[in-house]
Amino acid sequence: MSDYLLAEGFGPFKDGTHTQGADIEVIGQWASYAQNFSLTDIADGRKWLTSAGSTLAVGLAATGWTTTATISACFRLYPTTRDRTELFQLRDGGSFIGSISIDTSGQIYYNIGAFGTPDMTSGIKATSAALALNTPTHVEVRVTLHNATGTVQIYLNGVLSVSVANLDTLANGASCTSILFNSYSAGVGFRVGWKITDIIFHKSSTPVGVLQVPFVIDDAAGTDADFTPSAGSNEDNVDEIGPDEDATYNSSETPGDRDGFTGDGLALGDIKTVLHYVRARKEAAGAATLLIGALHGGSEDQSAAKAVTETYSNLTEFFDTCPSTAAAWSAAEVAAAENTMEVG
Repeated sequence: MSDYLLAEGFGPFKDGTHTQGADIEVIGQWASYAQNFSLTDIADGRKWLTSAGSTLAVGLAATGWTTTATISACFRLYPTTRDRTELFQLRDGGSFIGSISIDTSGQIYYNIGAFGTPDMTSGIKATSAALALNTPTHVEVRVTLHNATGTVQIYLNGVLSVSVANLDTLANGASCTSILFNSYSAGVGFRVGWKITDIIFHKSSTPVGVLQVPFVIDDAAGTDADFTPSAGSNEDNVDEIGPDEDATYNSSETPGDRDGFTGDGLALGDIKTVLHYVRARKEAAGAATLLIGALHGGSEDQSAAKAVTETYSNLTEFFDTCPSTAAAWSAAEVAAAENTMEVG
C-alpha cells in the first residue's frame, strides 16, 4: 500500500481557477505510468518521469475537444541531451493532429504532419527559444484547433516565446479525442534525453501559467499507528515510489483505528490545495470504508467515509485550507501536517 500527502498531476486536480472535468484533463495515474515510465530523482528533490521506451495513450472526454477549443499542454521539462524527440501527440481517433517535440537545439516546437508518427522535420508551425540543458523549464503549449484560423503559442516559464496565427491546426482531424504520451525520436526510435513532470492538459481562454504539482512522500510516523504493519514499521510500508500493493502494507479491521504520517516540506509560495492520496483494498466481502484526514496543530479536517473495494484503488481528498487556521496553507504548515486515515 502507498500513501501520499500530495500527488503528481496524474490524479484529481484543481488550482483554484480551473476545474477538472470542465476544462482540465489530468493525465493517467501513478499505477498506469509505472508500467510505461520510470520515476527518478534530481537534485532539487522533485520526482520526475523518464521514458522507458513505451507510449501511453490517454482518452479525453467522449465528445473530444472540438474545433475552436484551445488546448494547453503544460509540463516541466528537464532536458539532459539534445536529441530530436517527440513528447506528445494530439489525435482524433487514429488520425494524427499535431505533436509537441523538442529538437536538437533544445527548442520546443509544434508540428503538424501526416497520419501516424510524423517525420518531425516537416509541418513545423511554431518554434520556441532554446531550453537550457540540465535545467527545469516550465513549458505551456497552447493550440487553438481550427482548419484555417488556428493559433499556436509557446510559453517558457510563463513568458510568451512565440505566437503564430492563421494555421490549419487540425490537419487530418475534426477534434482532439486523445493525447499520446510518446518519446519517439525520428529515425532512431525511442530516446531517453529528458525528464518530465507537472503534466496537465487543459482547455480554457487563459493560460494556466507556471503551476507545479509536487509529489511528497510520507517520510515519518505521525501521532497514531493503530494499523498492523505486514513487516517493519507502519511508515516503512507506505514510503515506496510506486505502489507495491501486497508486498508491504498496513491493515486494520477495527473501526476507529488510525494511522498518521508526515512528509517533506515544499519550497513553494502560493499553495492552492493539498491532495491526500491513499491506495487501499479490503480483504473480504462486506462494507469497508476509510476516512482521509489532514491534521495540523491539534485540528483535523476529515473526508466523508470512502468505500474500499476488494481490488486496490486510489482514494483521494482535497484540503484547500490548513485545519488549524482555516486559511490557505503555508509551506511550513504542509511540512508540519499529518496525513491521516481512519477505519470507518
